[in-house]
Amino acid sequence: MTGTVIIACSVLQDELDMVFEELGYSFPCIWIPQGLHNTPELLREKLQEILDSISHAGRIILCMGYCGNAVLGLKNGSCELVMPKVEDCITLLLGSQERRRKMTEEEGTYFLTKGWIQGGRTIWNEYEHLKMRCGAVRAVRLLREMMKNYSRLVILDTGAYKISEVRGEAEKTADILALRCQTAEGTVEYLKELVSGPWPEQRFLTVPAGMTVTEEALTDAP
Repeated sequence: MTGTVIIACSVLQDELDMVFEELGYSFPCIWIPQGLHNTPELLREKLQEILDSISHAGRIILCMGYCGNAVLGLKNGSCELVMPKVEDCITLLLGSQERRRKMTEEEGTYFLTKGWIQGGRTIWNEYEHLKMRCGAVRAVRLLREMMKNYSRLVILDTGAYKISEVRGEAEKTADILALRCQTAEGTVEYLKELVSGPWPEQRFLTVPAGMTVTEEALTDAP
């Protein structure tokens, strides 16, 4: 029983591919569809199913956030489980909970990455869906009401893709929502640390083999 297996949100695929290339790693990786994050119960079931199916690894690294407590109650099998102490993938790409907190406290911020757009369920897609159901004017009104606590849309430049690949959708989404569209520096350093270790308890949750992810462990996040 040796080696490491990665379970990762598909939103992070560009960034993880870059991390693997930079570190020279080639761990087997199981990708979780971004859409499952909208239903934490289904995401938890999928994660547990995957954990139960892995018997050959010495360690499983979960490259995603807590995602609405979708990781709560996960039971590890015969290997160690490591995950970052973050609420979602955006915090991973910002580098820390502190930076996420600072940016969102400054003003309501909606973050966007290429992976998030490719995941399918975007604000723009929601607008197109609503427009077909109730017309463009009402669709805009409904979305602006839903996003009224946000004042800016921020594209994270993680270095894993060209900003030009996402700027078009970001700008038209910002226009629909009457938000400012900005770009901010992202990072893959947290992901590098997650993939390579070590895993200090201030930033990572390590679950020994045969143990369960508890609420106490999750609320211990910084």
